Amino acid sequence: MHLRQTVHPLLLDPIYWRNCLQSLDLGHCDLLIRERQDLSSRRAKVAEFHLNSHDGSPLKGLCSRPVWVPGRRPFRVRSVSSKKPLEVDTAALQQGVADFVFQGPDGRPLKDRVLDLVAVVHMAQHMPGMDAKRTSLGDPDASRVNDEFVIAEHLLAWNMITSLP
Repeated sequence: MHLRQTVHPLLLDPIYWRNCLQSLDLGHCDLLIRERQDLSSRRAKVAEFHLNSHDGSPLKGLCSRPVWVPGRRPFRVRSVSSKKPLEVDTAALQQGVADFVFQGPDGRPLKDRVLDLVAVVHMAQHMPGMDAKRTSLGDPDASRVNDEFVIAEHLLAWNMITSLP
């Protein structure tokens, strides 16, 4: 994994983030998953998910999985503004990558956005058929990477997310 260093070094303090993650109770987050037959096809299964973040804020999104990929598959997590529609990334599916796209409330502080992202990554890593070791974050075609994704990439590299219960 190539780590992007675009945030202030103090935002990458592993002790601070370890303390934040230790207080999370992701095992008790309310999660609702509903198949979306209207978005699914012969080559991809799509489900809608609703998840409460660490502070109870609602997160909603789509999970798209290529059905033609045998075994455990890589996946990507990305977010979109609540003003934009949730859409399946067909290019990722064609490459055999599962795609998780989510939206949370706009205007959240950076710490909350990081923890929202952690909650979705944690959920995705525990879904059947996902390979937690092949997690990627953000939209590869985006011209700018949001700070929460840079921080979460470091949390992944430090094995802080995959070690959460």
